[in-house]
Amino acid sequence: IRIIRNYRHPIVHRLVLPLKSGYEIHQINSKSKKILYPVLIPEATPKFIPDTRKNRMMDNEENKLDNAIYSTETCKVIKDGVEEILDFEINIEADSGYIRIEDFMRNHKNRCEAYFIEFIRVLDELNYEFDFRNR
Repeated sequence: IRIIRNYRHPIVHRLVLPLKSGYEIHQINSKSKKILYPVLIPEATPKFIPDTRKNRMMDNEENKLDNAIYSTETCKVIKDGVEEILDFEINIEADSGYIRIEDFMRNHKNRCEAYFIEFIRVLDELNYEFDFRNR
């Protein structure tokens, strides 16, 4: 719980994370795909995040997602000596020091569950008895 509080408090109350939402359209030959941006956040509380208010006010954001690594996979076939692309995928993964928000939340949920299980185990070992019905 302390880890979550120490991460959340500075980010929520003091810093503005330059998160991006949206998508990109990628086209290879005649095939096109809409690629959604994942939400990427710092793995640990950042020491400094630049003020993004002016850029956001001027709607001056870059098209590409920062702190991400792009990779492309294609499925090709050769017909009559001509290469034809059947399908492609664009993968966007977090760069070092960043994590997808769903992975971050899953990690903290698992830690909270482990803490709760340990808490119940200790109570059980102490033979803690309390009848909540007779208050």
